[in-house]
Amino acid sequence: MRANPDEFEKWVTEISLILQTNPDEFEKAKNVLILLEHKTDGIVQKFLRNNNWNEDLHGSDLFDNLINVIYTTFLGLDYISNKDFTINKKVDVARVSMTKLQLHDISLLDKYTCMYESYLYDIPQRSEYAQWISAYLMKIPMIGEICTERWKKEATGEIQQTSLSYATKIAKEEIDRICQDRYKQQKLKTISKDCCSILSDFKNFDIGRKTYTKKKYKNKKKYKSFWKKKRIKFSPGKYFKKPSKESPKKTTSCPQGKKKCRCWICNEEGHYANECPNRKKYPDKVKVLQTANNGGYEALEEEYECIQHVFTFHVETDSSSNSDENESTTDDSD
Repeated sequence: MRANPDEFEKWVTEISLILQTNPDEFEKAKNVLILLEHKTDGIVQKFLRNNNWNEDLHGSDLFDNLINVIYTTFLGLDYISNKDFTINKKVDVARVSMTKLQLHDISLLDKYTCMYESYLYDIPQRSEYAQWISAYLMKIPMIGEICTERWKKEATGEIQQTSLSYATKIAKEEIDRICQDRYKQQKLKTISKDCCSILSDFKNFDIGRKTYTKKKYKNKKKYKSFWKKKRIKFSPGKYFKKPSKESPKKTTSCPQGKKKCRCWICNEEGHYANECPNRKKYPDKVKVLQTANNGGYEALEEEYECIQHVFTFHVETDSSSNSDENESTTDDSD
C-alpha cells in the first residue's frame, strides 16, 4: 500500500461498494470496523485493532474518517487533497499529450485512435470533448479537412459530438472512398484505349500531336560471354627498345662514382643494369631483362634525349601456344 497508492484506491472502492449496496447492515460503526479489519491484513489490520475508534458515529462517517487516517498514516498524504491533485495532474497530462500527438501514416489510424482515446476520457468535463474530437480529425493526413466538415454537418446531437468512435467511423469511410477511387483508376489503365473510338462518341481534337509510348521490354543482350585466357603484358617502357637498323649500337660507359648513371635493377649508382653485380638479389627483374634480350630488345641505359619509338612485348600464359609479339608505337618523352 505504501509503494502503490492505486492499490489503496482499489481497496477503498471495494469497501465503498459493499457499504452502498448494504446500507442497513452497516449503519452502526462497529459493523464497519469489523468489515475493515476483515478486509485488511498485516500492519494495517494491527493498526485498526490496537486503536480505539469512536463507535458512536454513523457507519459511513466512521468509514470516511478511517480512510483518511490510514492514507495519512501509511502514505503521508491527505486523502481528499491528494485525490484532487492526482485528478488535476492526470487531466493536464492528457491535454498536453493530445496536443503533441501526431499521425503521419494513415495506415496507423487504429493505433492513433487508441492512444488519443486513452487520454481523452481522462478529462472529466464532457464539454471539452467536442473541441478535442475536432482536433483529432484535423490531424489525420489527406482527409483531415474533409472529415472535419462531415463531422460538423452530421454530428448534430450532443452524444455524437462527444463520441470519438463516431468521428473514427467518418474517417474510415473517407479512407475507404479513397481506396475505391484508386482501385478504379488502376482498372482503367488496363482497358484498351480503342474503346473510346468504338463504343463512345469521343473525338480527339489534338491534331498533329505526337504520342509517346513507353517501351515495355528493353533490348537485352543476345550473345553470351565466353571465358577468355588472360594475357600478361610485358611492357618494357623506357628500359628497352628495338635495335635501330640505321645507326650502329652506341656503346656507353659508366665509370665508377659517376652519379648520372643508375641501375634500374638494384637502384644503385655507378653501373648499368647489364653489368649489375646484384642480380642474384633481384631474380624477377633479371628475368625481365632476359625476356627482353630473347625478344631482340636492347636495354636503354642512358636517359631519353629526344622522342623514341617504344615497343610492348606480350607473352601468353598458355604453354601450348607460341609467344606473339604485338608492336604499338607511342610517343614518350622523359
